[in-house]
Amino acid sequence: QHYPEASAILRQEALLSSDSSNLNQRADFFSKLQPTPDTPEPLVQPQNFYLTFLQLLGQSQGSDYSVFQMLMDPTLIKLMTNPDIPSGFPQMWSDLSENAIEANLPLSYYRDATLMINKQKLQGSPEEGYHVTLWNDRQEFVDGFFLLRSGSALKAVALTELPCSLVDSLQNFLNNRKKAQAIQWLEWFFEDLRQSNLYIATALKTLWDSPRSAQTSGIQMMIDALRATAPQTDRDVAAAISDLSKLSGNPQKALAQIIASGILSNPDLLVPIEIPTILRNDSSDWGMILYQALLRRSGQFDQLEKILKADLAQNPSSTQAQQNLLQFYLYRPDATAARQFLKEEKLTLTVPQDNSMAWAELFEPHLPSHTLETALQATGPGVRNRRNALNTLATVWAESNRPDQAKRVLLEYLGQSRLLQPADWYILGRNAQTFGLFDVAEQDYKKAETNSTDTFSVTVLAKRRLAELEAQKSKR
Repeated sequence: QHYPEASAILRQEALLSSDSSNLNQRADFFSKLQPTPDTPEPLVQPQNFYLTFLQLLGQSQGSDYSVFQMLMDPTLIKLMTNPDIPSGFPQMWSDLSENAIEANLPLSYYRDATLMINKQKLQGSPEEGYHVTLWNDRQEFVDGFFLLRSGSALKAVALTELPCSLVDSLQNFLNNRKKAQAIQWLEWFFEDLRQSNLYIATALKTLWDSPRSAQTSGIQMMIDALRATAPQTDRDVAAAISDLSKLSGNPQKALAQIIASGILSNPDLLVPIEIPTILRNDSSDWGMILYQALLRRSGQFDQLEKILKADLAQNPSSTQAQQNLLQFYLYRPDATAARQFLKEEKLTLTVPQDNSMAWAELFEPHLPSHTLETALQATGPGVRNRRNALNTLATVWAESNRPDQAKRVLLEYLGQSRLLQPADWYILGRNAQTFGLFDVAEQDYKKAETNSTDTFSVTVLAKRRLAELEAQKSKR
């Protein structure tokens, strides 16, 4: 963190280099950095929030997220430790540590650089709480946090990227007759939504703009809607369903979309009959996507295929109709039908679809010889989610009885975090099985199992391998 000295070295080198412009640019960057300590202190001033957050993220080392207890409400910590949430701790740690590994530089440097690049904006007061937003150097919205005072310190209680995290605070405001404070927090939240890419933003805004929004009942409807974005039980969904019957037109469709999105994120929840009925008549792209997802969730593949084929027959030149049917075959998964459809329609796969195709072929009775090439193509230029693409590649290597290559790719995308997700445990189980370590493989496959009912899930692969091991046991 001796940034002035680093800057001076670069400027000296620039005098003798043909790449002086680039070196001077880096020197300017170093000269603007301010060294920060590694040890965090309790948050007293809201302007220190982002520094404390980055200090704790580094201190966690991607595994011990209990260190955030000094900065965040326990409910928010629980949400942010979910590996499936893109804005959660695991993904944040992965991004930070991977950058440091690639550059061969310490995390402290990346903390200081991130603090300089991402700027904070503050709103609020001690009485109403604080709203902290983060913006990158291109003036793009990164995220928003909501802080309340807890004793002498401040704690984050909600995150814009996790709308359901607002529920408890809003409900407490209403219970304590602090309607104005609830409205202020919702206004901050929607201010963030206008800047973010949250898919659910439009639906939530449609609800809030309805005539009931300024009333207590309107705030309660928003609380129920936010709870339905990540429901834990059917009771969370039921609360939103009670409001659904009171709405009509766009607000009703908006709430149906919110409930459907939440249900799809939790495989244990039932699908209320009202939701598919409303979404079937929703002409918006997002409404149709959710409707199809609900059909897929309930295993109604024949009905879904019929709808998609009829859509393509009515719009034979529609690229969207072609892609919808292709995605259906990929996620069913039916790689053979997908390949046939590509041939008939003279289509080529995009890089993300290469990944989906390679993953779909893992569900075939025998892995096709061309799957490895497809998985390798999926990690090339244009990849959106490199971790997912590398996970698919590692799985293909493992299924090809190449544990050495599977391990190499697995370690590449895990980085320093070593935070294993179900799909990673499957790779370890497959490697163990290749080496004849059947008991170890069985334990790894069990860790790869989830409650997911998705036919595209690694759970299906894990159960297939567990059945195979069980059959082998009976023959011994």
